[in-house]
Amino acid sequence: MLRSAGCAAEAAVVVAVHPEVEIGDAIGLIRRGCPARTAVAMLL
Repeated sequence: MLRSAGCAAEAAVVVAVHPEVEIGDAIGLIRRGCPARTAVAMLL
């Protein structure tokens, strides 16, 4: 899901190993124009 939203593989792996991060929140941020790395950093 994250990859199809434009998230880099590295960032998707970070999200995958942190169960406290809501994937839906990350996808929402990315789709609204937030860079994937920034979205992941904000949610950690």
